[in-house]
Amino acid sequence: MKARVFLILAFVTVLLASAWIKISDELGLGTSVKASIDALEDKIGIVASKQNENNAEYKAEIEKLKLEINALKEEKESQKSEETKGEVNDEGFLYEIVDDGAVITGFSGKDTYIVIPSHIDGYEVVKIGESAFANSKVTTVIISEGIKELDWFAFYACPSLTSITLPKSISSIGYGAFDGVSSKFTVYCYSGTYAHSFAKSYGISHIAA
Repeated sequence: MKARVFLILAFVTVLLASAWIKISDELGLGTSVKASIDALEDKIGIVASKQNENNAEYKAEIEKLKLEINALKEEKESQKSEETKGEVNDEGFLYEIVDDGAVITGFSGKDTYIVIPSHIDGYEVVKIGESAFANSKVTTVIISEGIKELDWFAFYACPSLTSITLPKSISSIGYGAFDGVSSKFTVYCYSGTYAHSFAKSYGISHIAA
């Protein structure tokens, strides 16, 4: 029994020794443990240096891409500032056609007292678009009968705007449409209309006919 155990242990020892020699040969380490450690440390150093190089290349590539992205963003913003947001009529109203109706998208005129027409170039004006007059210098606005909607921030940040006349046809006024207007801002509207209810609900100074 003891002889069998000894033989088994000897066989296992031989196998382990053979395996180590094989691993050492594959790694180019030889049979010396110190040589093996040195060789491994050298290889680790090489891998580490390559990793550092890769990281540097990676970082450089990322920075390059960021610069390209920023350049594209700047170009996009530049194009956006030059856009006319669609067609423009003789009075300076910018508009686009949506479902056969005109949507006012901006104003390029210099007048501060403006009347937004019910028709532009043969199209019925149905809506004042989002931020259409935002940051403009308008002081008085009259919206013609037939126009149904004022989109979000339509007259946002118009500190000179003191009055707006809303027709009976208005049935929707978007969020922040009159945020940032003059402290003297007053809504002129018709009693019992949506515009009247809106002004009352939001505590906006108003005069209803």
